[in-house]
Amino acid sequence: MGMGRFANGAIIRLESVATGRALRIMNDGSVNGNGKHGRKAQFYVTRQGKDILLRNVKNGNYYLRIKENGELCGQGEGGRFCHFSKKRQSDSTFTLESVVHPGWHVGIKDNGDPKPANNTAQGNNARFRVQRLN
Repeated sequence: MGMGRFANGAIIRLESVATGRALRIMNDGSVNGNGKHGRKAQFYVTRQGKDILLRNVKNGNYYLRIKENGELCGQGEGGRFCHFSKKRQSDSTFTLESVVHPGWHVGIKDNGDPKPANNTAQGNNARFRVQRLN
């Protein structure tokens, strides 16, 4: 296994810059940025070439996904809408951009609600501090 935070097989936590809390997938598949350190806020990294897929540790069938309408959800099944590219920002945070829809980013509003990906650029609402847990 590689040493990078986004190495295949890594377990990571994504802390939203906007909330200071973790991105998480709830049991109903909804996503928010108000997590702590539990398994809902932990993700297995799968690499497919340069693409990154994030599978939830607590709900192992749930992948982070940006739907066709721009909605961020946690009920992906690993298909093309679950593929992201990471971009390291100048402040050492990362953004996750949709591979299918370039310019669309995983985003969290200041209150922790998901921000529509088609209205999320690379500002604080799209930035995450990434912690590798394994």
